[in-house]
This record gives sequence, structure tokens and C-alpha cells, in this order.
Amino acid sequence: MKIAYVVIMYPRISHTFVQNEVWGLRQLGVEVSTISIRAAQSDNILSERDRSDAAHTLNVLPLRPATFLRSHLATIVRHPLAVFATLREALRDAPRGLRSKVWSLFYALEALVVWRHCQDNDIRHVHAHFANVGSDVALLAASFGNRLESSGPRWTWSFTMHGPTEFADTSRFGLAHKATSADAIVCISDFCKSQLMALTPADAWQRMHIVHCGIDAHRFGVSSGREQTKESVDIVCVGRLVGVKAQRLLVESVANLLSDDLHVTLTLVGDGPDRHDLEGLVHGLGIADHVRFAGGVGQDDIVTFYEDADIFCLPSFAEGLPVVLMEAMAAALPVVTTQIAGIPELVRNGESGLVVPPGNVEALTDALRLLATDAGLRARFGENGRRVVEQEFNVEQTSKQLFEVFQDTLASATTPTVGNR
Repeated sequence: MKIAYVVIMYPRISHTFVQNEVWGLRQLGVEVSTISIRAAQSDNILSERDRSDAAHTLNVLPLRPATFLRSHLATIVRHPLAVFATLREALRDAPRGLRSKVWSLFYALEALVVWRHCQDNDIRHVHAHFANVGSDVALLAASFGNRLESSGPRWTWSFTMHGPTEFADTSRFGLAHKATSADAIVCISDFCKSQLMALTPADAWQRMHIVHCGIDAHRFGVSSGREQTKESVDIVCVGRLVGVKAQRLLVESVANLLSDDLHVTLTLVGDGPDRHDLEGLVHGLGIADHVRFAGGVGQDDIVTFYEDADIFCLPSFAEGLPVVLMEAMAAALPVVTTQIAGIPELVRNGESGLVVPPGNVEALTDALRLLATDAGLRARFGENGRRVVEQEFNVEQTSKQLFEVFQDTLASATTPTVGNR
């Protein structure tokens, strides 16, 4: 089995689930060729695996003008009608507005680069993560391939739907069109699938498959240090420092706990545009001695932060199904998070963690206080959480499920098709 993975950026520190998936499929014998629309920058290449993946990934952008022109000129000369039809398709399906139309033409040109790479490597299935530019390019690359071939298996394409960004602006991302034209849609949760079903006709539902993001649970051991008597309870949060992750509420909750004379510390792992404001908030609340900003951390080092912590907290306003929650649970950390999207499918409230309403500082503080004052409850939640991840969110299992989706999709590609559905 040969598959091309198209992602807007690969590797990327906030998208380790894509990397887990690629490596999991390769373990099953799948030849996965990774294609990044934009080349990953150094701040996203932090581990040995990142460096290996970056070195073996085709970067569509930045353009190498000479190579780009040679490739496109040859394709245009040989297949002018197919190129014109693909450009027209990109314009037809683009959102309204001149800017969107122009960008869609660029996506069509990028799709020709992807098509050429697949053609040279005997690949006929293109998979994208997220319903963004990667999906636009994957759709158009497969469509162009089908315009050229009149015999043999047709080109197919699929994408993994995450949310919540794409659900917030379905017209901008052409979500309904992509869902009806794709040969398969992978949804990361039941919630995700339900939202997509609401946008599409019933005959598209049979092509939707639920496959959770997965992690290598064996990488995350149980820290014996948590069983020892400690002067303070350590809370950790892993995620980009952006408003939607709601770290501001977590800082306020920690300040509340400290005012109650509870000995707690907070480590914020990650970086982002909100860091300056969060640092200002921490100093303004007078809790700088209790809050640590660790910055961006690669997969080689992230395990240490889970091992050193007693509680994991992710108070987000919007998520898909956060991999950092899976990692924390695999490390037998009790978690506190919010009741949004697919999170309740991962975290069972009162069993492996506490799930609170988003945006509610009081509820967040109460949940953290309960765990901070009950070591036995933390241990029980941690054990239950690790069991859930091992059984349902282990990359070995999810990769096999995804393999079956691709296998069925390729098996159905026996009749050549011109264009999309």
C-alpha cells in the first residue's frame, strides 16, 4: 500500500498525532510519503524523529522557481485540457470573493506538484489532515490524476476531520463539498462525525469512519515520585499559549488555590502569542514564584513534564480530541478539562478525571482543589485513565483501524472516473 499524506505543515509540534499516525502505518508496512504545503520551521523540529521526518518530506513551499516552472510547463504542454479543467474546478468550488478565487488557483498549481510526486512514486491515494488547504490540494491532485487516466484503478483521496476551526466557518473551508467528494472521511470522534453528518446528505455518511488519534502509550510511564509526600502539588498544562486554550483561567484558578493556603505550582508547557499577557497576569496576581513558563518542548523531552506533575489541566474553550490529554492519561496523571467536543469520549468524568463547564473559573478551581487535596483520588483517576488510553487510544490499534479504511478505499477504486463525484 502506497499513500501520500498532505499536511499544511509537517512535522509540527502541535500536530504530533499526524506523526504518530504516519509512523504507525509504516510499522504496518504502508509506504507513506509525507508532503508539507509549507516547510516546517526550526521551532517545529525539536526531536530526532522530527529531524528525520523533515529530511524526508516534500515541501511544496517555498517555491523553487526553476523547478516549479519546468514541472508545470511540462505538465501544461502535455495535458493542457486537464490542467485547464482543474483550474476551472478550483475556481468553481472556491468560496466567494476575488481573494478566495486567486488562492484557489494557487492551490491548483500546488496540486500539480503533489500529482507529479505521486505519479513518480506510483501513488494513487492522497490523504490530508484537516479540511484546510491540505484537503483542497489533495482533492485537486486526485481529480487531476483521474482526468489523465482512462484505465486502471482511479485516483482516490480522503481526509481526517478534526474541528473545531472548520466547523466554525464551513463555507470558507468548503466542508460540505469536501465531505461529499472524498472517497473516505476519517472523523476523530463521534461528536466530530455528528457535526459532519449535519452538513451532508445521508449517502455520504457511509464513507465516514471514526478513528481516534492515537499515541504510543508505552512511551509514558507511571512516575513513582507521585507516591511520595511532597511539599506542593504540581499542575501541568501542555498546549500553545493562545486564547482558545484558556490558560488565563488556569492561572486565575491557581491564584485562588494559593489564596486558600494550598501549596500548588503550575508549569505551562508551550509557547504562543499569549505568553506576554500571561506573564503579566502572573506577576499582577503575585504568584510568579509558583508559575513556570517552560516554552516549546519536543517529544523527546515532554515525558519528563508528565512524570514531574501530579495533575494535568487543559481548560480549553474549543478542541477536537486533544492528544496531550491522552499523553497525560497514559502517564497515569489525573486530568481536569472541559466538557466540549469529543473530550467526554476520552475523559470519563469522575472516573479518569474531572470535566467542568468551559469558561467557569469557579468550577475549574473546585476540581483542582478536590484533586490537590486527595492523593488517593489522584492515583485512582490516573490508573483508570491509563487503562482507557491503552485500550482505546493506542496508536497500534488506531493505525490498524486506519489501515482498514485505506484498504477498503483502495479496493473500491477499480473503475476509472473522470473528475470528482
